[in-house]
Amino acid sequence: MSGRFRIRVIALLGLCPLSWNALATADEKPKKPATAPAQESKEKTAKTAKPAKSAAKFPKMLRSDRYWRMKLDPGQYYVTRRKGTEQAFSGMYWNHHEDGVYTCIGCGTPLFDSEAKFDSGTGWPSYWQVISRSYLKSHPDFSNGMLRTEVNCRVCDAHLGHVFNDGPRPTGLRYCINSASIDFVSREDLKDYIDDWRKAMGLPPLETAEKPEDGKDASESTSNEADPAGRTSGDAATFSKSDSEKEPVPKP
Repeated sequence: MSGRFRIRVIALLGLCPLSWNALATADEKPKKPATAPAQESKEKTAKTAKPAKSAAKFPKMLRSDRYWRMKLDPGQYYVTRRKGTEQAFSGMYWNHHEDGVYTCIGCGTPLFDSEAKFDSGTGWPSYWQVISRSYLKSHPDFSNGMLRTEVNCRVCDAHLGHVFNDGPRPTGLRYCINSASIDFVSREDLKDYIDDWRKAMGLPPLETAEKPEDGKDASESTSNEADPAGRTSGDAATFSKSDSEKEPVPKP
């Protein structure tokens, strides 16, 4: 029995070096040249990167604090550049009922149509839909000891107000906006206004703006990079209630 046991031990000891060599060889096989990860990273970037053409469509208006102090009055500056809030029932547009479009006070971007305005009883202008979700950006706001969703103009980054989930149908949203952050353009003046605004933003006139590809619906061609005020024709940026049925409702 001792002889057999000895043979087994010697055999195991003889296999040990082979086992370690096999493990070492296995560890070496997966190694790739140092340039492989970098090459893979470039390939992934090339696949996921957005075309420069679509990123360049949306205008940005970046100005110094001095510029905003000179352009805006103290109340407008406090709200839009310092994220302030005007007193309820004190603004110009909380009880405003004319037909037209409300624009950003900083850059003139068309934001809300009067058709989407409703009386929320809060004392601030309220809308159940924005003309285009691509014109706004939103993020959590933890100020004043509560969690809210702040909305800003995507073009000039002006603070506008907040959006809540207690609005009327069909969206269920309530964009609670400071009067000091917006201006108003009547429907009859809207076409000329949009043309001038697009020119100031370096965008082509509506007549020469890019059209959807053949076979695609106009609503399908609208994206977060779409040209502001270029998503409609005729009355320029006029808002229709059917838009809310075509586009999914954003979550604040």
